[in-house]
Amino acid sequence: MRRFPSRLLGALFAATLFSAPLRADVIPTRYASDSGAQAKVESRLAELGFAAEDARLKAARLGDAEASYFAQAPERLQLVGQEIWGGQSDNLWWEWVLGFVALAGVGFGYYIFAIRND
Repeated sequence: MRRFPSRLLGALFAATLFSAPLRADVIPTRYASDSGAQAKVESRLAELGFAAEDARLKAARLGDAEASYFAQAPERLQLVGQEIWGGQSDNLWWEWVLGFVALAGVGFGYYIFAIRND
């Protein structure tokens, strides 16, 4: 009974280690053809601040369906996220509080199951 938490953590670690290939990115089978949709996406990306070459490469990597989806309403393309290490953060105050509560819960659980049951 004393070794149960450490074995459980070991099994959880092994499961997450070996399940990493299951979370792999999906690569499209073919890229978008040279259509007006791709040009619209490219111009929208340039409008958002991407360099011309980067915008062209990103637009070229889209599939036909994806390019036409974004070309129908170019405002769907938006910049999201911020540089975390640059002094900017997207976390709200309650996310910090819940994060600290979760860490305290893990620490308390470790204390109860690993240290007190020794």
